[in-house]
Amino acid sequence: MLDLTRTEPVKIMIASPAGGENIKLSYMVSVIGLLGSISPQDATLAYLPIPGSNIAENQNTIVREARKAAADYVLLVETDMSVPKHALAQLLSHQKDIVGCTYPYKDADLLAKVIRGDKVTLRYMGHEIGASPITINGLIKGEPLRTVDFLPMGLMLISMRAFDAVVALRTADALERGAPAGKSASPFFHPDIYPDDSPHGLVSTTDSAFCRTAIEAGFDVWLDARLSLQIGHHGDCAYGLLPDEAPNPVKELQDKVANEL
Repeated sequence: MLDLTRTEPVKIMIASPAGGENIKLSYMVSVIGLLGSISPQDATLAYLPIPGSNIAENQNTIVREARKAAADYVLLVETDMSVPKHALAQLLSHQKDIVGCTYPYKDADLLAKVIRGDKVTLRYMGHEIGASPITINGLIKGEPLRTVDFLPMGLMLISMRAFDAVVALRTADALERGAPAGKSASPFFHPDIYPDDSPHGLVSTTDSAFCRTAIEAGFDVWLDARLSLQIGHHGDCAYGLLPDEAPNPVKELQDKVANEL
């Protein structure tokens, strides 16, 4: 939580745990806007992109670097997001240790589905309290700032105090399971889950695992519903896709070749 009695500027690391070819122009414009959005008298900002395919390791590197820089907060911004320049100031104004936004899944390209004439229903990432899905109606009609079970981390502000508590809890749990003493656990991790109906296992995201552990450690995860309606989650449009029932000579040729193999 932001300490309003302090006189020096709060230190915030704006960080992105992914890179490579998935960096969107809208993301770069957003980062430029964020870096210029707050007066130096109010906050000292640093920017840290960490490229690589291992998101958990990238996120843990961000936390380590934030500690070295004596940051008070980390603002996670993923490279396929677009956010308004007031997003950081708005999240800070809530004075919460963990506060962020939701946004739609990219499970199918929205524009491509519209072009094909498909019915389009946006599914939002994250869960309300009680594990019910977050919906567009809930964002519009629900409390503008409320606690939830988990959020994605495309845009999330997290205090170092929350990171420290998650690390302490995970380290204590590891010691109880017989891990060697003297080594701290990482705040982000990919847990393997093996439910009865999926013996080969499912993989939980670092987002949900972190939120679940933070709640165990005594923190709330807060959703800014109004800001969620102002951010974008960007994918790549696939033009030229045909409805399943339409003649598709390319698919017919592919099927013919596959049958001849």
